[in-house]
Amino acid sequence: MEFFLKPRSCCILFCLSAFFLAASVHAHIAEFDEHWQRRAEEARAKAHESYNPDPQSAANEFNVAVHKISRARALYSSAFTCASAD
Repeated sequence: MEFFLKPRSCCILFCLSAFFLAASVHAHIAEFDEHWQRRAEEARAKAHESYNPDPQSAANEFNVAVHKISRARALYSSAFTCASAD
């Protein structure tokens, strides 16, 4: 097992790294068009609207939803289980 790369492998690795680094620098990721800026603003407004400042109330709402789903799954699975043969 070799612990060092061959010089040719190092050159290829360096060239690929430089290529991807140059591509990511010139990607202009931070520049969004109007559509995505509007969607981001709508998402911020929706998040602000749905924020619940009372953590206990938020936890209780979550627990009720989980309980409903768990109960529905239990009822669903019990409806389709086969009776064991004695």
